[in-house]
Amino acid sequence: MAKRIQSSENAPEHQSIGFLAAYSSPLPPAEQLEIYEKVYPGAAKAIFDAFTAEQKHRHEKENKETEADIASIKELNEQENKRIKTDLYGLVSGVVICILSLCVCIVLAVLKVHPATIAAIAAIPLASIIKALRGK
Repeated sequence: MAKRIQSSENAPEHQSIGFLAAYSSPLPPAEQLEIYEKVYPGAAKAIFDAFTAEQKHRHEKENKETEADIASIKELNEQENKRIKTDLYGLVSGVVICILSLCVCIVLAVLKVHPATIAAIAAIPLASIIKALRGK
């Protein structure tokens, strides 16, 4: 694109030439590298070194992000496993307490203890079972 500009009668004539090149590769095309190399010897190597350093940096960053994601998932899995174990211990403890309470009630019934006492002892695990079945 060439354009002539005249600002006044005494001003010299100026000519501007513009050039626009676009490419989708992270590196310029070989023809462009040759031009850079002619203008500035070692430019192609500098461009490749910069590209290589950027690629290495990007891969290291992606690796760190992946490692952080993996660590986060492991932490969540450990927390979930602890929660499951705690829930299981609670469930087993509840079942044991219920069975023991019922056994105590049977023994008290055999010993002909007052029914209100037996009912009071049976009510605690029974209420716990009802609460567990209705949801927390």
